[in-house]
Amino acid sequence: MKAIGGFFETEKDLTGMENCHPGAVKLSSGRAAFRAILEAVRPRHVWVPCFSCDALLEPLRHLKIPFSFWALNSCLEPAEDFVLEQDEYIVAVNYFGINANQIVSLVRRWEGRVIIDNTQAFFEGPVQGCFSFNSARKFYGVPDGSFLYAPGELDLKLEDNTDVTLDHLNQRAAGDMENGYRAFQAAEAKVTTEVRGMSRYSKETLKRLPHRRICEQRRRNFEQYATALAGWNTLSTALPPNAVPFCYPFLPERKNDRRRLYEQQIFVPTFWPEVIARAGAGHDFEQRLAQGLLPLPVDHRYGQDEIATVIQAVRELLEAPSTMRC
Repeated sequence: MKAIGGFFETEKDLTGMENCHPGAVKLSSGRAAFRAILEAVRPRHVWVPCFSCDALLEPLRHLKIPFSFWALNSCLEPAEDFVLEQDEYIVAVNYFGINANQIVSLVRRWEGRVIIDNTQAFFEGPVQGCFSFNSARKFYGVPDGSFLYAPGELDLKLEDNTDVTLDHLNQRAAGDMENGYRAFQAAEAKVTTEVRGMSRYSKETLKRLPHRRICEQRRRNFEQYATALAGWNTLSTALPPNAVPFCYPFLPERKNDRRRLYEQQIFVPTFWPEVIARAGAGHDFEQRLAQGLLPLPVDHRYGQDEIATVIQAVRELLEAPSTMRC
């Protein structure tokens, strides 16, 4: 059975010649981009969404910048009405690549003090007056890469990242999922906050991908899920015009055992287990997301048949007896 989801393999369709994010600074990772932003603005304090991965916190901890968590409501907006003090910034995540409208609302309120995390929204462009960054390896089979947009010039002296490996990409392409996954974990463990340029391999690969066709494929896959599963989904997942989704975020009423999907070679990640320990009082929704969200794959490796296979497996999962509750 063909594995669906999970880490990427090397890209095969390099028939495009589309300049990817012209005008952006090319860095090695989202973490490196966030650190470069923090070093440029030197905030006194940063507000970070509780529903975020530990990788987002690494640059803050490295630079010893104080931070606090803010809570989400079920519309993926701030659940609290708080005021940014002088020299404070807020990080806004474009969740699942479909949350741009909420980002716009925050920017209207706080303007340039919003740092936009587009690691789940690779194709979003710059927002006037704001810093933003993305992550290439979350969308493509490349070992590194992030594009950073800044409201002004950044004085960065960058050398290409040479500390990359293609082992996990090649092993996945060869069908060796077990060794490939171990290599993928090893590659992820090597990602740091050090501000370095993007590797030459990633720059050349991203330059040659048919991005427009890939965007269309992601949108089609998302809509196929929405048509079949919206009735079970407790999240509002309307796909805005021109948005390119990272996944189809499926949050059913009850918590389900995703191992049943793994047994069918359907690999659905968890966003993010560390949130469960982090989310205290006032963060019930984040707890529910971390425990019950099924981010279903929509990427360009899959077409109608693969998405139908995932839908069928998810329906069987929903119909199976379970005592697990979100």
